[in-house]
Amino acid sequence: MLGAPNVFVTKASYRDEVREPFELVTRSEVKRAAIFYQDDSLGRDVLQSAEAVAPALGINIAVRARYERNTTNVDSAVTQVLKSDAQFVYLAAVTTAATEFIKQYRAKGGISQIYGLSVIDPANLLKALGPDLARGYAFGVLSPLSSSRKFAIVREYLELRKNADDAELAERSMEGFIAAKALVHALRQVKAPSAAATLKAVASMKSVDLGDFWIDFSRAGHTGSQFVEFAIIGANGRIDH
Repeated sequence: MLGAPNVFVTKASYRDEVREPFELVTRSEVKRAAIFYQDDSLGRDVLQSAEAVAPALGINIAVRARYERNTTNVDSAVTQVLKSDAQFVYLAAVTTAATEFIKQYRAKGGISQIYGLSVIDPANLLKALGPDLARGYAFGVLSPLSSSRKFAIVREYLELRKNADDAELAERSMEGFIAAKALVHALRQVKAPSAAATLKAVASMKSVDLGDFWIDFSRAGHTGSQFVEFAIIGANGRIDH
């Protein structure tokens, strides 16, 4: 559980992630947002994060449209969002529900920009929707994409992936690679291996460069990164960032 003393997260917090699109849309004079969220701890956490950052940016959350966990029953939520006339929609959902929401929202005439939480898998969403319907969908990126070769950690990852000959090593495995590098860094600081010593070494990591990607566990909640970028599905399913 996030915030527990022995839990260290190598990604940015939901509040960090949510703040970015809200700040981005204000540059286009957007004032009305809709939040489509999974009615559980995940979705409510993201919703609370949005509610925390929106007022200072002058954004009104016009509607909070929920759906039940482990379902794709999004009909009611789609109707609520359409009626709200929101200028942009943020999806605090999992991949299957997000995909169904976009499909129904576009089919019923919804034209607002849609942003999605980083837990939504863009590859599966693109596969399910097709390039035309998925075009314009923007999503959070909390670790560098494999196309971002300016990061040393990406170049290292790509070299290892090339030699591994494993089709499962896609974008999602970058998160695990970052976590593994963080743990290895901590273990190298331990002289006499033990659970307590490893925990102390991890907790003491501050401003550690893993390859142009920085980890700092001194922040509240042990969220080790503040890296947040956005990517968008462009023409022919191309990922632009």
